[in-house]
Amino acid sequence: MGLDCSDCPNPIFNPSASTTYTLTVTSQLGCNSADSVFVEREIPPPTSFIPNMFSPNNDGLNDKLCVMGFRLVEVDLKIYDSNGEAVFESKSQEECWNGKIDGKEASGTFLYVFKALDEEGKVIEESGSVTIVR
Repeated sequence: MGLDCSDCPNPIFNPSASTTYTLTVTSQLGCNSADSVFVEREIPPPTSFIPNMFSPNNDGLNDKLCVMGFRLVEVDLKIYDSNGEAVFESKSQEECWNGKIDGKEASGTFLYVFKALDEEGKVIEESGSVTIVR
């Protein structure tokens, strides 16, 4: 229902979908009164974004290349070097590239091919380049 508690005086709600909340109050004499409010939850459309550069220098900022976005069901990211050799592949938004190839730090510009399926069934296809800045 989206409420953090249903019997406390100041519940916090965060509905996952549009919801009608009804409050019923009963007096000490047994009289009832009820009122309802409709809370409309707008869900933004699915999105995806792949940065065009990152800096894997262990400073805690932009150290990995990750697919950013939400409401993505399937993800496939492939990174290629200038010779067309695949150097990284991920099938998950949680699996990010650390800028290493065979355990060694890489630098320069790489090409990527990204394919995804969003929650609405739309296929997303994108390609571009990403530069490692050290």
